[in-house]
Amino acid sequence: MNKRLISIHLVLVVAIVLLAVFIPSCGPITTGTIEVKATLCGDPWPTQGTEDVGYTLTGPGSPINGTTVPASHTVDPGSWSCGNVTAPAGTFLESITPPSVTVAANETKIITLNFEEEQDAWIDLPPLPWTANEVYIQSDYYDAFPCDVIDVHFLQGVYGCQNYTVAVNETSWLMIHFIDYWDDLLGMYIEPFGPVKLHVYNDDCAVDKTAEPPALADKVSQHTSLNGEYINPDAEPIVLVQCVETWLDVETIWTLVKEVDYLKSINWFGISMPGFGEPHDCVLFELEVPWSLGLGGTYHFQLQASAALELMDDEDKDEGNNNVMTTVLDLYVDVL
Repeated sequence: MNKRLISIHLVLVVAIVLLAVFIPSCGPITTGTIEVKATLCGDPWPTQGTEDVGYTLTGPGSPINGTTVPASHTVDPGSWSCGNVTAPAGTFLESITPPSVTVAANETKIITLNFEEEQDAWIDLPPLPWTANEVYIQSDYYDAFPCDVIDVHFLQGVYGCQNYTVAVNETSWLMIHFIDYWDDLLGMYIEPFGPVKLHVYNDDCAVDKTAEPPALADKVSQHTSLNGEYINPDAEPIVLVQCVETWLDVETIWTLVKEVDYLKSINWFGISMPGFGEPHDCVLFELEVPWSLGLGGTYHFQLQASAALELMDDEDKDEGNNNVMTTVLDLYVDVL
């Protein structure tokens, strides 16, 4: 009888040991969880499946290297940060929110990698870039008169996440070359009766952008320069010397919306004669040609415009389309 009891007791002991081994413990959980997610252009991403991405979680335990999003990682309690992010092809990392988290035992925290589509600033010429008095010039020469306004148009934009804004630094140049003065009465080239001048106005409305449908184009600053040196409206007039190229430029900084095609217009100068008519509005410069004392005549100028832009504090994936230049326009100004 005692032997039988002993056998039963041994069976019970073995059963208790086996239950202790195979039944999960009810003790406290000592780890936490970090979920790494991602957005692209502000939207949850990827929408299906997983996306290849590289990142490292660093904290009190061994570093954890992740290769996909979304992903869930078991971590020791404490402060963890995310870094060494490798963006998938065609994107760049804009931010990590939050960049670090403090995880308690049995707690889940989320870290989000915010990606944007790669940005590409571009500029181009419309079929007819030159205008006079807002009318397109159809050829490579134009017969102008005092009171005319000469303008250049460019097409531009920034590819990337739709509706996102971006800061752009833009510089546009105008080469003006005073060739000669032809006197109609004498039928010959002569020196003009006075200096040909450029007055500096730098009207803010002289440089503008439009888009269809309308989109934000916020101008932050605008400066004019002569041969690379800043020149302000209170400066002395610029005297144009025959057969010498003069380079004017205007530098502007804008906040634009990505994925919008803008038409940029620059009213480079109005044309006038001393004491004749009112100064032009919305121009960068005023081209003043002397009177011909009633003899009649024509001033000949050559113009060439160019433009460049760059993203401010952002990487441009293709800088090969950031510059453009017009062909030469022969401008003939007929005077009384």
